[in-house]
Order: sequence, then structure tokens, then C-alpha cells
Amino acid sequence: MQTNNDFNMSGAYSEYRELHRIITWLVATSLPVTTMVITLGILSGSLSIIAITMDYGLSLVLNIMSLITLGIILRQNAFKYPYGTGKLENFAGFLYGVCIIPLALTIIAAAVRRFIHPPETINFGIAMLFSIAVIRLAVFAVWITRLSKKYPVHSPLFRAYYVDYRAGLINESAIFCGLLLAFVVEKSGELGLAVIMDLAVAALIALYLLYNGISMIVRNVRSLMDLPLGEKSQYKILECLTQEFESYDGIGSIYTRMSGKTRMVQLELYFSENTTIMEIETLRRRMETKLKEHFGDLIFHLIPRGNGVRNG
Repeated sequence: MQTNNDFNMSGAYSEYRELHRIITWLVATSLPVTTMVITLGILSGSLSIIAITMDYGLSLVLNIMSLITLGIILRQNAFKYPYGTGKLENFAGFLYGVCIIPLALTIIAAAVRRFIHPPETINFGIAMLFSIAVIRLAVFAVWITRLSKKYPVHSPLFRAYYVDYRAGLINESAIFCGLLLAFVVEKSGELGLAVIMDLAVAALIALYLLYNGISMIVRNVRSLMDLPLGEKSQYKILECLTQEFESYDGIGSIYTRMSGKTRMVQLELYFSENTTIMEIETLRRRMETKLKEHFGDLIFHLIPRGNGVRNG
């Protein structure tokens, strides 16, 4: 008989497999698109394009790391014991934040220098080819949005991609609109104003990347740090065990930890040989519901043991 956990693991595997397909296409299309964006930055002289190029380069590295992480998840029994893969995901986000902050500050400094000594010309016509990158991002944003409706309970990695690519589409669409407006202004003969607009867009990109970098460092450092649960939370677990004492024969080890905002509780409970799988699953659901009322964001595991295998 399949339990609810079996279905959850099956759904998680399918979600990761489809996410693996998305990221594979992301990496495959990132290589030519990143090359194109770098070329546009060089040929056009637009600081906005140069700024977004840095983000494209780092995103390519992160996508490759995510692809490796997903390969590890899909090859191993990671859904039954899913703790390690989450750390790989958090480390990738932390690394992105550490790398993007100095790059964002470099763009801000370059914008200030260009404002003092503006370039003679910027080829905004060539910069219009950036629309190809926006269209590509729109395709992936739609793809991952449709996938989110198929799997409403998201993994940490899927949730990160879902949020990032929806926000990224809005961000890059705004950048393209800024470049388009600068192109129109340049054609009207106001090159100086067009250059200032390009600098303003580049500065906004840098500030956005700086904000994202700091947010990802803070969020992922919290997730990478494991702390013990507080005394009040430990008492709540004992209270839950006391309320359900008639449903099991004994208590084994109790593992708890706090990773960011997520609380993790893993209980070993002993059951008689007459206890059915359905009874254990019903108990697991009741205990998970009670603990979630207290903890909120909770990862809960119940490990059934038989009296015949009790240690000691």
C-alpha cells in the first residue's frame, strides 16, 4: 500500500525531473544568448547592456550548479532523506549574492564616471536586439508558471526559479523599454539625454542586483545555519507525543533542528506488530497537523520502529 509520503516523494521526483529539463534548456540557450548580449554591450557601448551582461554570466554559472545539484538529487535516494540537497541549493544562492554585490558596485561606479565624462555616442539601434533575450526569458517564465500550477507544493529550488524568472521578466522588460525610449530620444537628436537615460537604467539595474545580492546572502546564510529548537518548541513536541501516547508503544530518538525559518522534526516511534501502515500514516498526519499549528513552516518525518528491533 502506498502512503501519503510515497505520493509526495513521487510528486517531488516528477517536479525535479521537469525542473531539470527546464534548467537544461536554460543552460543550452544561455550560451548563445549570453554571447549575444556581451557582443551587444561591446558594439553598442550601452552601460545598461553591460550591466545586464554581468547578471547573465553569473546566472549561467548558477544554472550549471543547479543542474549538477538536480542530477545528484535524481540519481540518489534524496527524497526519503532530503536534507543535504537543500544545502547545495542554499549555497548556490549564497554564492550568487557574494559575486553579484561587487559587480553591482562596479556598474554604479562606471555610471558615475560616465556621467562626469559621457561617451561621444551610443548605438541604441544595435541595443534593440536585446529584445531576443527578453523573448527567451518570457518563454521560460511562461513554462515555469505552467509547471507551478501542476505542482502546487514547490521544492526550495523550484520556488526560487519561479520567483526569480517572473521577477526577471518584469525587470528585463523594463530595461528594454528604457533602451527603446533612449533609442527614440537619440533619433530625435537628443543624444546627451539618451546617454543620461542609459546611465539611469544601468544604475537602476545595479541597485536591483545589489538588493538581490544582499537579500540572497541574508536568506541563504540563515538557511545554511542549523540551530537547535528552543525549549518552548521542545515542550510542544513532548505535548504532542503525550496526547498520542495510546497510538504507539514507545519513543526512540527525537531529532530537531531549525534551518532559517524552517523547523525540522523527526521522530522515531515504536509500534506493535499488529499496527497497520494506515494507522501509522493516520497518526503521522495528526501529529504533523498539530505541530504545524505551532511551528508553521515545518518538515516532519515519523520513522516507525518495531519492538523487535529496539536498540539496547
